Amino acid sequence: MRGRLGELTGARSFIAISEWITDAPQHVLGIRGFAADPLTGLRPVPHAATARRLPQRADGDALDAGCRLTQRSSP
Repeated sequence: MRGRLGELTGARSFIAISEWITDAPQHVLGIRGFAADPLTGLRPVPHAATARRLPQRADGDALDAGCRLTQRSSP
């Protein structure tokens, strides 16, 4: 889902998505579900390799089905 957010902002490659995540403001990371470090309060972002591997492991058919369901429920 986090990669999807990067894609929706115009990022079209894994490198661009990981750069978007790295540059995203802390409040946006919080909205997207990144957990804050209990000691610093900052939301660390995943390494670029993690941002690349996660979509590769995702089930594309399941993501497509979820997107279709979301589009149907939108007003």
